[in-house]
Amino acid sequence: MRNPDVNGAVVVWYPNFSLNMVDYEKKSEIRVTVQPAVVQNTPSHSIMVMRESGITGIDYDIYIYPPGSSEFTNYLAVCNNTMPSGGKTPRRFGWI
Repeated sequence: MRNPDVNGAVVVWYPNFSLNMVDYEKKSEIRVTVQPAVVQNTPSHSIMVMRESGITGIDYDIYIYPPGSSEFTNYLAVCNNTMPSGGKTPRRFGWI
């Protein structure tokens, strides 16, 4: 899991993170559990991108892009679905 800042510098990096992901079909949502340091260093409404990893024994590489970064702008167009409870600014997601 890599969490870069707006300039692309990595703020938090976990090279072998055991991810806990739960699919709540009843509520139509997916929840991902991350380390507290990731939450503390992630600006609100950042975009998380999961890609299949090419490394044996690792299922996904996860990148988190904060608002203001060029990657955030590129991925924002793909986030064309709104999550059920998004607060003042609805949270969005999409599939690549």
